[in-house]
Amino acid sequence: MVQKLASLLSARNLLKLWPSEQSQDVISMASKSYGSGSTRPLLVMHAALSWKDDWDDFCVDVLRHANPQRKIINFDLRNHGDSPRCEPHTYPCIAEDIRLSFTEHQLSKAAILGHSMGGFGGMYFALKYPHLVDRLIVVDVSPVSTNLATLQMEELLRFIMDVEIPTQIMPLKEAQERITKQLGNSKKDNSMRHVILNNFVQRPYGFGWRTDVPAIVNYLRHWINFPVVPGRNFAGPTLFIRGGDSQYIPETDHRQILEFFPNAEVQTIEGAGHFLHLQKPKEFRRVCLEFLNVC
Repeated sequence: MVQKLASLLSARNLLKLWPSEQSQDVISMASKSYGSGSTRPLLVMHAALSWKDDWDDFCVDVLRHANPQRKIINFDLRNHGDSPRCEPHTYPCIAEDIRLSFTEHQLSKAAILGHSMGGFGGMYFALKYPHLVDRLIVVDVSPVSTNLATLQMEELLRFIMDVEIPTQIMPLKEAQERITKQLGNSKKDNSMRHVILNNFVQRPYGFGWRTDVPAIVNYLRHWINFPVVPGRNFAGPTLFIRGGDSQYIPETDHRQILEFFPNAEVQTIEGAGHFLHLQKPKEFRRVCLEFLNVC
């Protein structure tokens, strides 16, 4: 599947449009900070094909309702948003990016929240550097079952590679409307539609995608599955949040999750799918705050 996607990318010249600029094991991630506080800060990490602005409303709400108040740092992961384009795109590299952020932001310990790909990154970091993690929130992804994530990511990548990007000069809104027409009824999930449209941007040289698609495709097999850190676990407070309409964290995974995260609990938000923070924002914020406010 990876080879087919890479061939399609090359055929559509997307490799030229979005070249990975350099091979780099550690990068400084772009970020946005909210507020301040005396307790451990909260680091937020988005899913694949997303970026930090998708979590802006959540960060503002948590800042307003957290007790005690926490500083929040919202990141763009490598090859996403405003962060550098580079290879490789793997969880060991993402973990080192997070580690560098501790130095850059002068952090001794922090709570981490990660959604999907960001959840994988947060889990890997917690297993490798448990002394740096105060508590961990993993949003709708499992370190055990990843087949469903693979299928959905393949669907998103295929659409991105199949879409006809406007080549003439026009306002961004008009170009987005053309993308929406191509979506048609194929993406019934409004949250998935939001992710796709929010990823479509206007650059000085034309329209394109906010994510470095070639890097995502080239390293798909490295980040679509969770790379277990042998012989390690994270014993700190851990919360897995799953959508009631999502199958990303099946009950059959719970026993193996406890092997990696022995102090983990799993909560379900009914009526939500994979994009919980967009589909059930109030309920999602409440569950997160109940976990974070216990210091």
